[in-house]
Parts: sequence; C-alpha cells; structure tokens
Amino acid sequence: MHFQFAPWVTGAPEWKAHVEECAARMGDYRPAVEFRNKSWFGDGRAESTLAWEQAMGVTHVIVDEPQGVGNYAHGVWAVTTPDLALVRLHGNNEDTWSAKGLSAASERFNYEYSDEELQEIARRTAAIASVAENVQVVVNVNFEDQGIRAGRRLTDYLSRTRSAG
Repeated sequence: MHFQFAPWVTGAPEWKAHVEECAARMGDYRPAVEFRNKSWFGDGRAESTLAWEQAMGVTHVIVDEPQGVGNYAHGVWAVTTPDLALVRLHGNNEDTWSAKGLSAASERFNYEYSDEELQEIARRTAAIASVAENVQVVVNVNFEDQGIRAGRRLTDYLSRTRSAG
C-alpha cells in the first residue's frame, strides 16, 4: 500500500503518530511511504527518518521531483526494507509543480525526461538493486505518452547498466 503524504504533512510529532497509525492499520500489507515535505529529510533529519521507517518496517519511497521548489522534500536514495525498494518518478517541471488552477493533473506532470536524467536514474536504481531484493520504478509523468516513452528508455538503460555490471 503506497501512502503519498501531502506537502503539509511535516515531521512534527502529531504527523509522525499519524504515519505510524497508517502503517499499523495495514496489518500484513507492506506500507510504502512517500513524504513531500522537506522537514522529513532536511536539516540532517534524513538518517533519523530512514531509521524510523526501517523500524516500522515500511518501504521508503525514493522520489524524483523538482528539487529546491518550495518546502518539498529532496529525493533520498536509500532502502529501508531489504526485500523492496520503490522509486517514483514525477518529473522535474518546476513551472507547474506548485501551480494552482491547473485544468488537469497531467499538466503538473508534463515532463520529458532527458537521456542524461534517465541514465543517472538507471545508475542509481542499479545501485539500490544491490541492496534490495526487488526494485519497482513507477513513472508518474502522465502527459500524453511521456510516461510510456520514459519507461521504455529507462528499461533500456537499466538493461545496459546490468550488462555492464
């Protein structure tokens, strides 16, 4: 079960309790948590947040999204559960990331990944694959066929990375 917590869900104690409650209610299902607020990983809190996720047995969602925009979290490439890592690619469209009044969600995620970006994501994904038994990558750019094209290209780069390694 994937929980994407909104940007206003901070690392404050009341929100930590909320996340713990969500994880506890999943029973035998493995929760994966995606944080959007930088308070979870900023100011030296990454290590403690990752340790907390690991202690709860939740999968940390590695997020690729615009960096340095508002109070959004920076992507932290780390694994908290040895059997599963989850990478979610939102694109890096800084112009629409925090925009209000968009006519469709696809406008926010209108982003064409460059070959260089996908090669770097493939390299990082291969690195976490050496730590996690299974790695899943979700391409969440959903304007027209951008996600499909990015997914195909990323698959190709991952194949090359595996062959070279």
